[in-house]
Amino acid sequence: MGATLTLRDQLPAGVSATAVSPVDGLSSASFVPLNVAGALLNYTYKLDTALGGATDIPNGPACSITATMPTTAGDLTNWASVDLAGGTAYPAPVNCTLPPCAQQTTTIQVPPAPLLTIAKAAPTIAQPCGCLVNASTPLTHTVSIGNMGTAPLAAASTNPVLDQLWPGAIFVSAAPSTGVSGVSCNAAANPLACSVTLGPTLANGTEASSGSKLTIIITSTMAATAPLDAFVAIYVSAAETVTGIPPAPGSVCVVPHCASVGTRLAYPGMQLTKTGPVLLGNDML
Repeated sequence: MGATLTLRDQLPAGVSATAVSPVDGLSSASFVPLNVAGALLNYTYKLDTALGGATDIPNGPACSITATMPTTAGDLTNWASVDLAGGTAYPAPVNCTLPPCAQQTTTIQVPPAPLLTIAKAAPTIAQPCGCLVNASTPLTHTVSIGNMGTAPLAAASTNPVLDQLWPGAIFVSAAPSTGVSGVSCNAAANPLACSVTLGPTLANGTEASSGSKLTIIITSTMAATAPLDAFVAIYVSAAETVTGIPPAPGSVCVVPHCASVGTRLAYPGMQLTKTGPVLLGNDML
């Protein structure tokens, strides 16, 4: 049997090694740590036979590494180093040169995919005079979905949306509008967890504020206990991709996957009137 050799392998950021297996000239191969992104790996190899002094790299022992890759596009460079004397005095496997080091660059390409964007619009209901909201007054706001990705959003696909109502608002209904074949919302919580089903395909490059966006209409009513004369910002969010989960809508959620609209809601205050008898002629008080 041949000798046991070791080397160091610096994984690129976002890359995790999950398995190693011997291919040529090795009886075994192993490494640590396992499943750690960007790790400095310590490999141990067991040769089948002695390795001759004239053996070049393409014809030498080899192993197969299985790894998980990042989801973003770009170039990844993997460095490895070895002690030329067969020991453990390795140079750091980054930006070092042959013969103790080697590197390989791989280009990661991300396939085209939709990228959901979101917008929200609501009526401004403000003081004074004639704009007061009673507890039973219906309020509507519009949620729009766009696609600024590199691929169309498929027809009939289902897209999750989280929509925040005004404080004290009670959900009434959700209705499909432009480009939407169906919508359902979980009325038990605020924000509403809604599922929006497309009608036709939504082309990529469609902004959520454009005329060809997807639109749903949410209707709610105000509870009698809602705050008086309150200015509120209500948020909505969509997942980055169709299969993802929307971020929690709120002030820390950012464009393009979140949006908000600010509205001032005012409620009727109490009014006091007084009436008395009408006195005519010589009527006595």
